[in-house]
Amino acid sequence: MTTFVGGTLLVLIGSNQFTDCVTLVSIRDRPLLSVAVDPLRVSLTTPDDLPSGRSVRIVANEGDAGDDVRVVATDRSVAVFWRDAPLVIATLVRAGVVSLKLDLRPLGINIYDDGNALWIAGEQWEGNAFNSASTAIILG
Repeated sequence: MTTFVGGTLLVLIGSNQFTDCVTLVSIRDRPLLSVAVDPLRVSLTTPDDLPSGRSVRIVANEGDAGDDVRVVATDRSVAVFWRDAPLVIATLVRAGVVSLKLDLRPLGINIYDDGNALWIAGEQWEGNAFNSASTAIILG
């Protein structure tokens, strides 16, 4: 679910805007990352066959994450950690607007943001707008 009672959901990753996108990023047609509000929820599910052997299965802030993964959630923010490394930090800035910080490199996935751009496999994504997509970014 991407919308909330008040209307549109806007997720900001660096200078990129994702408006009403069900899934922000998928890998091999499997949802990797999504965000919803009312209340704020993050879902992060990695592929089973990562070369690092690390996996995360968080759906709406909950899941069987094992000892290496922690979720810390409040009304206005959700953070997902691999050991002590933050993977995803979502903050509700105002109604319907979520700022998302992302760094999946501790899992062996070369996706992260630097505050201005989203980096995917060495490519810089900056100033893009994705609107009403079932999946905004689809990776191999």
